[in-house]
Amino acid sequence: MEESMGYLRSAPVNVVENSCFTFHFAIVSSYSMSVVRVATFNSNSYHTVGQWELQPFNYYISAFVIYVNISSGQYDGILIEVQSYSMINYNEPKAVDNIQLFPGECTTGGM
Repeated sequence: MEESMGYLRSAPVNVVENSCFTFHFAIVSSYSMSVVRVATFNSNSYHTVGQWELQPFNYYISAFVIYVNISSGQYDGILIEVQSYSMINYNEPKAVDNIQLFPGECTTGGM
């Protein structure tokens, strides 16, 4: 089984009130299963605030909208981590887009 990982971390951020962090995640293929994690980062430590196992829907592009609550606070960054497992030696293209942070808690949770 092949494994690949990717990270995307924001610049330092001050979240002044509990907020909803949302982004789009897409993968091309159905040969792998992806685990997407969102974590806050402070002083070399990460706190996971959400984790999802995503199975592609078909043999083309599968897209997901991820929602997770972020507590108020000063963070060195917010991390999006993608870990993929594949039964074949094939690195499927992945994309993260439309990253947003809205005041108030998410009305929709998860994906």
